[in-house]
Amino acid sequence: MFKHNSLIILIITLLIACQEKNNIKKGPSLVKSATHKINTIHIVPLGKVNRDILSGIAEGLKKFYQKEIIIDKTESLSNDLLAPSGKRFSAYKILAKFNNSNVTLIITEKDIVARKGDIDEYGIFGLGIQPGKTCVVSPFRPRWNSTPALLIDRMQKISIHEVGHNLGLGHCTKNQACLMNAANGTIKQVDKEKMFFCNDCIKLLK
Repeated sequence: MFKHNSLIILIITLLIACQEKNNIKKGPSLVKSATHKINTIHIVPLGKVNRDILSGIAEGLKKFYQKEIIIDKTESLSNDLLAPSGKRFSAYKILAKFNNSNVTLIITEKDIVARKGDIDEYGIFGLGIQPGKTCVVSPFRPRWNSTPALLIDRMQKISIHEVGHNLGLGHCTKNQACLMNAANGTIKQVDKEKMFFCNDCIKLLK
């Protein structure tokens, strides 16, 4: 009986693993069909942005969402975007200033902050209007303890995640490998994620 039950558990585990693998393979095409109203995603560099990071994010967005990616002209980092401390940049101010009718991802190399609980300037990886058209990401924190390749991987995931918020997706609680999981201030969660949206998030997109 014990061996019989163990065999059943093993078969179920393999089926789940295979289903998860298939979900990861089918992810981008399913996302494309669920986001058919989006034709292009614009990328706006804010201040000087590393060219490899810029092209890496563009490549990641194009492969995942299967949409045209347009890199717009570089915008200046002005003092009106600074957080009250004057040391870091407010994600809220960036989103408010560059919000427009296009789906737009803003990239800055500077440290960006948002309010979290009682903390007025909490360092973040990115922030997206949900639902909306504009999001902002920064490699400032993801760069810590990374290689150039790992940093691009992290920034691709973070960028896809924030565009997902623009599309109306909240944080995923169904699948730890889904890109819509909340990072909760730690890059470890981003590193654990795979390049896919789980079925629950795909259904919400549709």
